[in-house]
Amino acid sequence: MKTVLVTGGTGFIGFNLANALYDKGYKVTVIDKALNNCKYLYPDVNFILSDIRQEEFTVPYDTVYHLAVLNSSPGMDPKEYIYNNIWGTCRIIKAFPSSRVVFVSSSDAMDANSIHGITMKSAEHFVNTHKNSVSVRFMNVFGERQVDPMMDVPAFCLCLKNNKKAIIKSNTKILKDFIYVRDLTDELIHIGESHIKGQIEIGYGTPINTLNLYKLLASTAKMKENYKLEPSKISETRIACSRYKIREPRFGFMEGIRRTLKWYLEEGDV
Repeated sequence: MKTVLVTGGTGFIGFNLANALYDKGYKVTVIDKALNNCKYLYPDVNFILSDIRQEEFTVPYDTVYHLAVLNSSPGMDPKEYIYNNIWGTCRIIKAFPSSRVVFVSSSDAMDANSIHGITMKSAEHFVNTHKNSVSVRFMNVFGERQVDPMMDVPAFCLCLKNNKKAIIKSNTKILKDFIYVRDLTDELIHIGESHIKGQIEIGYGTPINTLNLYKLLASTAKMKENYKLEPSKISETRIACSRYKIREPRFGFMEGIRRTLKWYLEEGDV
């Protein structure tokens, strides 16, 4: 049985990936400094409560999926991004020289015009020094149990569920490639099992603006639209779309939307 380590494995993508790897027959270990979604991990997934910046790794793994990085967050101390995203990634690369390393990066590294994007781009460069590694930039992930009101899909779903006005600030000229989390984890596992190296992006390759995303969710839920458009500071036309399309998604965008929306309307809340 092949062994795999998932760093940051109690995050939204992390616990979904860990469970999907277990379903594929891997012996899975998760390490995270927070409990977060630990309750959603399968009972047989080994969990280590620790910080990758301090943990002394002594057990080898066939594959390491590195997700223990800080997401973009307003007001975050730049030193935290540097310490966690760059130094933490360096430690993982040094700790597992013989493993297959899959770094789950971010679309923010495409532009690298923020401290988060800069540190993710820098982390990718360090990952490239590993002889058997790949950095994977995912687009805008969504799915069940993503209870983060700062993200577009959860925010809009909760507005529909609670009959609240959705505030849409994003410029309608900005198109985003949204990807369902279970298709994302399938593709991450495929990439981990492949010989792909370097840096790639994954998504559906079919971007949509946030206004049309809200309208799609309302239409799918058969609910009345209730939103307010607010000016965005971003005025340029921009498309955040993957150049590497998922081969044969098991679910696809619309099925992912239906499943996610159903979960929020029936169970999800914050």
